[in-house]
Amino acid sequence: MHRIQRHPLLRFLVAFAGSNVIAWGIWQVGRLAMLLALFVLLTLLLFVVFSIAPDAIAAWRGHSWRWWWRASDDEGPFWQGTRIPRNP
Repeated sequence: MHRIQRHPLLRFLVAFAGSNVIAWGIWQVGRLAMLLALFVLLTLLLFVVFSIAPDAIAAWRGHSWRWWWRASDDEGPFWQGTRIPRNP
């Protein structure tokens, strides 16, 4: 597992092989199952993209802080009394 985590190409190949096995199995079940699996996959992919986007944009711009650290010095963006650290 450690080797897979450290090598992006190996990670890609394992993910590619695993997705091929899963896709082949779903294809054998039927087209409706394949369509459902595609819908679920696209939903999860978009969820991950939207979750990572703020931090990815901040990293791309060279900021070492997370996006919510730019907020004002109020009690926090969500609940009264919630403190969010303002430094890395």
